[in-house]
Amino acid sequence: FLNYFPDIAIVLNLAWDHPDFFSTHKKLLDSYANFINNIKEKGKLITTEEVASALGGKIRKDIQNITIKDQQTLELSLIGNFRKENASAALTLAQALNLNIERSAKSLSDFPGLGRRLEYKGKIKNISFYDDYAVQPYTIEKTANALAEKYNGKTILLVLEPHTYSRVKIYFKYFASSLTNTKVNQIYVTDVYAAREKDHAVNLSEKLAGQIGNKAAYTGTINDSAELVRRNLGKYDIVLSMGAGDVYKLYDLVKNGQ
Repeated sequence: FLNYFPDIAIVLNLAWDHPDFFSTHKKLLDSYANFINNIKEKGKLITTEEVASALGGKIRKDIQNITIKDQQTLELSLIGNFRKENASAALTLAQALNLNIERSAKSLSDFPGLGRRLEYKGKIKNISFYDDYAVQPYTIEKTANALAEKYNGKTILLVLEPHTYSRVKIYFKYFASSLTNTKVNQIYVTDVYAAREKDHAVNLSEKLAGQIGNKAAYTGTINDSAELVRRNLGKYDIVLSMGAGDVYKLYDLVKNGQ
């Protein structure tokens, strides 16, 4: 993102991620400060008070800092109250650009969502399938719980494909805690998606499932996991696949393997 020189930037949080590149949280904060200082002269930064406070001394004085206005009363068709944080940022931007706020709010309320963001995939034998890109512990917990709250009382299976060995290793205890705190009924933990990394930690997913406890099981490859889902479909009302690797294929693998 340091290759971009925007007129306006929206920064929602400074959560530490991509530890294979940002070895410390400070390095990530420094990179965000560099990005924000790429904003054109007298440009705008739309962000939270928390972010502004964390980076305040590192931001150019000519950049106009606009605090995101809470729009929690906005009605969205999307699942999850946390989506209102994004909507609030969008409406704050609309106000900064002097757009029609009523039309902007209507557009947001009608927005159907994006692929891989709690995307509804379809039904197999009357079981609903959803798919999401989340890879960090806090986004996994938040997203899975939003689905559970939407379908309160329904039985939910989460199929998680952990993304990169470095992320799982460094945040291992946070993954275990967040997954334990999810309001789903069962968790299948697949093999780690290596992406650009090379590692021999073949039992990392198995360790994670063991740390979560009774509601989690290590299920191997995506194909093996899909077969297990297929054999146990009758136990669940909803299946949520989650991760940034190949887990998005789960719905089609289950559907085509019937």
